[in-house]
Amino acid sequence: MAFTNTDIASDKLQSNSSPPHRLQHNGLNAAIRQLFTLVWDAREYGAFPDSGLDELAHIQAAIDACTDAGGGTVRLLPGTYLITGVLIISASVVLEGAGRKATTLKRSGGSTSALVRPSTPDGQLDKVEDVGVRKMTIDGNGTAQYGIHVISANAVDLSKLTVQGGSIFQILMDCWDDRPVSGDARDNQGCHLSDIQLIASGTQGGIKLNGNSDDAIAAGDGANTSLNRFDNIWATIVNGDAFYLGNCDNNTLSMLRVYQASGSGRGVVFGSHGAAHGHARHNMLYGVAATGAGVIALNGVEDSGPNTIFGNSLDNGGSSPTIQSGATLYYVNTDGSNNLP
Repeated sequence: MAFTNTDIASDKLQSNSSPPHRLQHNGLNAAIRQLFTLVWDAREYGAFPDSGLDELAHIQAAIDACTDAGGGTVRLLPGTYLITGVLIISASVVLEGAGRKATTLKRSGGSTSALVRPSTPDGQLDKVEDVGVRKMTIDGNGTAQYGIHVISANAVDLSKLTVQGGSIFQILMDCWDDRPVSGDARDNQGCHLSDIQLIASGTQGGIKLNGNSDDAIAAGDGANTSLNRFDNIWATIVNGDAFYLGNCDNNTLSMLRVYQASGSGRGVVFGSHGAAHGHARHNMLYGVAATGAGVIALNGVEDSGPNTIFGNSLDNGGSSPTIQSGATLYYVNTDGSNNLP
């Protein structure tokens, strides 16, 4: 027989509304949960939706307890959870809501940190692996620089999300500069992002794939975002870049949609970096519809390329990619026109 946390703690948790007092974690409940279920109810650690209070510490306590027990799913009920800082998710933990239209994590206060960071805590050496965030909206409220910030991680699963309100990008994937990592590169690898809506206003961007700093790259200690998969991602932009591929390689992106009602934003950008080996290269894209925003391959200290697009849509204002001198981008448009060698 499988028990849920609601079954286990039903004598204490009768309402999803803001409680008159904060419940304290019950050690017996935790022991029973470890025997019968891998789903952890954040209410057991005092996290309640729509309370109007900062829920950061309570949700982090649930994540940490799940981590200490060997991993599982931390579940957030429908409603809005205000958080003033960053939630760090590590060690085989999935943070799951009740759906992107039901559960919202929202920045409260002036902190510019991301709302969610799949990575090891500061001071730890190993890379984070097998973590996820799914079925919720993450709202930076125009204050957080990013909604989600993935740093030097393997096998992160982000799915069924709406990410909005990040002041720079909604999702950033990059790498540590100088943190030693035992037995593995610092690259982001083996991650899967799928069924994600990105909503950006003003100069906000959608998603950026990048590596570590110019100094680290120049010193021969570079790392980047490579060998990851991105499926069915749609972005609304104004003056920002929907998909910016910076220091990254050998990623596969499919079914990308960009909607731009106005503004000068760009749909897909293959970028360069300020140091050697810091450009977008060997990435494969399948099915790109960048309505009015277009695709561009940039030149720079190291020119972008070679990258390839199969199925660049010419419908609804789509056009062939712009390729700056020195950059390399191969493409096949949906009408069959192409620049293949």
